[in-house]
Amino acid sequence: MVDATDKSDREIALEERRLKLDESFPKKWGSVIFGSLATIIVAAISATVTVYQYQSVEKLKILEQTTLRTAEINAQKQRDIANSRVAIELYFNHFDRFSSNSERSIHKLALVAEVSGLDKVKNLFYQMRDEIIFQRKRDNSEITIADASVGLPSITSDNSSNNSSYNVYIHYPDARKCLEYAELTSSYLSSTGMRVAPMERIQIGSSPNNNQIRYYGTLQKVRLATIQSSLQGEIGISFDDQILPGNLPDGIFEVWIGEHTCAT
Repeated sequence: MVDATDKSDREIALEERRLKLDESFPKKWGSVIFGSLATIIVAAISATVTVYQYQSVEKLKILEQTTLRTAEINAQKQRDIANSRVAIELYFNHFDRFSSNSERSIHKLALVAEVSGLDKVKNLFYQMRDEIIFQRKRDNSEITIADASVGLPSITSDNSSNNSSYNVYIHYPDARKCLEYAELTSSYLSSTGMRVAPMERIQIGSSPNNNQIRYYGTLQKVRLATIQSSLQGEIGISFDDQILPGNLPDGIFEVWIGEHTCAT
């Protein structure tokens, strides 16, 4: 027979153990920690999904932009091919009319060069324009390059920042030191990509006293401002600037070595 006192002691001990268990860390905080951990895991998964979705959207945007750019490039290539075909057709349909002795030809060739954008056609245009200018001077030795250039066309589709679209004519007094400056000028401007025509020796007394750069228009002076300052730094002499009036083609300018610099 169990003593009532013993039974009561055992029940009290059991109750104390149960109380300790209820107060223990795992029992008391387990559900809270599990709930928080679950929330953190769900948030991490959601963040990962969000980042993945963002990266996927960005990749899709880049792909769309690349595809669009490729399409634009291909379309431009097709336009260039079409323009080249038109230019070639124009050239061969009027081949017999393109003559360096015919000033009417230079205007037709300028149109072909603009439409095609082909370097070979542009170079042919520049060569023909040079020949016409020199022919005019041969016909009248008293006129200047600017006088001989009046009314000649330009290739208006040329990029104004492209030095290869410029022809420069260099003049120097008939003196050895002046020739040296002219050759330095020619060498530097050629190194920038400009087309330098044969230099012209001028009789003493017929050149300006000061060095000059003669621009064929106000806009041209703005475009070539950097070239002018660079040339002065390279050659070691300063240049006055002069804007020539009249119906002059873009893409031509002149450099004059002054007599006071090297012929006095």
